[in-house]
Amino acid sequence: MVGSPIAIALTAALLLAVVAIPVLLIIIAMRGGRHMPKIVALVSYAVMVVVCGASVVAAITLLSGAAVEVTVPITPVEPYLPAGVTLEPATSATIHSGGMDQATLVVSGLPLATRLVMLAALLIAAATAIAVCVVVIRLARSVMSGNPFAVGTAALIATGWILLIGGVSASLVGQIGDVMACYDLFEYTGGTAPESWNPAGGFAGPGWPQPAGFNLTIPWWPLGGALVLALIAGVFRYGEQLQRDSEGLV
Repeated sequence: MVGSPIAIALTAALLLAVVAIPVLLIIIAMRGGRHMPKIVALVSYAVMVVVCGASVVAAITLLSGAAVEVTVPITPVEPYLPAGVTLEPATSATIHSGGMDQATLVVSGLPLATRLVMLAALLIAAATAIAVCVVVIRLARSVMSGNPFAVGTAALIATGWILLIGGVSASLVGQIGDVMACYDLFEYTGGTAPESWNPAGGFAGPGWPQPAGFNLTIPWWPLGGALVLALIAGVFRYGEQLQRDSEGLV
């Protein structure tokens, strides 16, 4: 159902505003200027406030046992058509193998242990984001003081370690929580079915996925981010050495 023109216009304006803010900040950053460190610091403070607020709301929702949205891994479910149903394909594309391997659900009644693991992943991610913002604020203050190399190298190295440890930890703990939630939702100990219902694998079948096996995936973005920051820190260290050498010649 298509919404009213006013609602569509307001939604489009909101989306444009959300996109325009980071674009404007990037343009300002490219131009530089003496106000840039202050802008960076203000943005970092704003991110910290948003992260803290969102984390508090999510924590209250998880601990209260209210319905939450989860994305859980499942054993791949192949596209299924009941017997006697045929479809006219729109193109010549053909499925050879694979299936849907995750499900996004709104659930309630998750066990306390699962909710605590999910909360731990949330808090680790929030702490990582806040820690990065704190380091960025220190770096901005160093630039405003007229000595960008005072904490520049140390700040970049610290940010790299925070991204590496915090990002990987949050991802792994989050994946564990998703697997636990999957078993809480789809695992069963028994049941009944009519004689005409005889799917392969017990009661599993179309419409009732099986929990995926325990499998953790290491995220690559924290590793890549830490590597980039380490390289930039090397450049800062070289600049710091040049500054000391130039001061020694004066």
